[in-house]
Amino acid sequence: MTSFSAPGSPVDTVLLTSPAGAGRTEAIRIFEDLGYLCLNHVWPELVPTFLKHYAPIAPRLVLCLASRPEVDAQAGLIAARVALRSLARTAVHVHLDCPEGVLLSRYALTRRPHPWFDHGEGLLAAIRAERTALEPLRALADEVVDTGPLELAQLRVRLGALVGGRPPELPVTVMSFGFKRGVPADAQFVLDIRFLPNPYYESALRPLTGLDIGVADYVFASEQSQATYRSLFEFLRFLLHQYRQDRRSQLLIAIGCTGGQHRSVAFVERLSGDLAAEGFACHPSHRDLAVNRLQELSR
Repeated sequence: MTSFSAPGSPVDTVLLTSPAGAGRTEAIRIFEDLGYLCLNHVWPELVPTFLKHYAPIAPRLVLCLASRPEVDAQAGLIAARVALRSLARTAVHVHLDCPEGVLLSRYALTRRPHPWFDHGEGLLAAIRAERTALEPLRALADEVVDTGPLELAQLRVRLGALVGGRPPELPVTVMSFGFKRGVPADAQFVLDIRFLPNPYYESALRPLTGLDIGVADYVFASEQSQATYRSLFEFLRFLLHQYRQDRRSQLLIAIGCTGGQHRSVAFVERLSGDLAAEGFACHPSHRDLAVNRLQELSR
């Protein structure tokens, strides 16, 4: 790839061009997953204006240039390159393309109107007219990606490699809760540990929480608790590896006991710490702990 920016620098700006139907929507989603702010259908001559407003707030930016019969795309692209150089952005121009037969079949499946369609001509004429108009942009591109033979996963790998992109770490929230106040509605996984020994029935531990060492020691004192923890940890570590590869955007794992004060809190604290030590972006959260404390103080 021959970028028009300094070689070896991380790519912070992508100029994306393509004929309609070549995979622009999928590419935008991929770049968004890689942490880019994506602006679609940008008129080329307005790129300097967009850069002025978005460059200060967008460390990673994708400008998808509009392709319309009335647009002088080549002149706009040249102006965009000049503007990017003046802002010292490290940019790459990616052009998506695919054979006209593939474009025809994709439009046959989607049944969407082609933006270059002229009622006096057919779909094939519209596809050819657009590709002819975009040929100068294709020639100027740093990288041309033929999306025809690519599956979505392959396109993701290809675009990620072009920008040296690493997707943002999968954020994982491990939440404690009490079943008596209901199950968190947005949890992807709900784990019930109410079968474990309950510190609530120990008068000295009842007013404490799973954040206290005495409660945590009590919770994990039994072989039943230790075996349960080992099984949960291995299960969650396996799942998080799979979800990380699947490019999930977020994950909420809810662990519940009766009141959300003792057992679930102790489990969440230990699990989130051990999973973070494995390299996952895990954060503990205790949904009902504050409510429980207020009730305890009001007694």
